[in-house]
Amino acid sequence: GWDVPYVYSSVIDNEERGELVLFLANRSLESDIELDLSVGGYGSLTPIEHIMLYHDDLNAQNTKGKQNVKPENVKIDSLNVTLKKHSWNMIRLKY
Repeated sequence: GWDVPYVYSSVIDNEERGELVLFLANRSLESDIELDLSVGGYGSLTPIEHIMLYHDDLNAQNTKGKQNVKPENVKIDSLNVTLKKHSWNMIRLKY
């Protein structure tokens, strides 16, 4: 069988701002995924922002008159986050 991870991640350390920027994609077509964010070597992390790009319809498109698929702010007050199925996420954490 195929062993494909559902969550694809990339992390950028913005030293000037003392922030980590996480880019997370949930590649599952059926399931939301709950994560406890943990990054070693940075001590205590405080969530700042979570922006998600998601639409339930994978064929949804933006047109001149209507923006169906757009980034949206998601409430984030802990390091426990939910990535909706087939979504792209940007999360900023202060260290």
